Amino acid sequence: MKKLLTIFIISLSTLSCTSQTNDVFKQTFKDALEMDNGVRADLDVKFTKFELSDILVKDSIQILQNIYETEKAKKIASEQKDVDLYKSRIEKYKKTADKSAVSRMMIKDQEGLLQSAEKRLEKWQNWRPDYLDRYNGRDESEVLAKLATISFSCFNPRKQAREEATDVKFLFSTDGKTIIQRVNE
Repeated sequence: MKKLLTIFIISLSTLSCTSQTNDVFKQTFKDALEMDNGVRADLDVKFTKFELSDILVKDSIQILQNIYETEKAKKIASEQKDVDLYKSRIEKYKKTADKSAVSRMMIKDQEGLLQSAEKRLEKWQNWRPDYLDRYNGRDESEVLAKLATISFSCFNPRKQAREEATDVKFLFSTDGKTIIQRVNE
């Protein structure tokens, strides 16, 4: 019986803490929504959903890694396209060239451009940005921010009607006192 009572008390305190935490986030969101140039408007905000999840160091590392891989692939593809273009031009000039001074000059010009493009390609193939090392030495389970998925309705005084928004995502500071940004997926 004593164990059951202890478990019940721990459960209640956990629920209470979660509720208090959500209240801070909800209030921050309401304040941001209702404040316009220092003037507060009562929008009668009602939440139908307010879910919080943690954004960890490992999540951020994965996001940065995805950005890096996408960016690198685009740059390499662009540089490879230039290399291929200059190679095909050189081949074309060699096949159709009448061995005049102009033809030799065009080939030499394209070879110079090819060398520059190959250097840029090699640079991008070996590229590793500094931002990938941003979290070196940090615990991967460290909470960096909170992601809130919110469904709510509010009264729009200009339209004199209630408006709804569903599954809108916002990034909050870990303490819930600051909205960092809206997340568009």
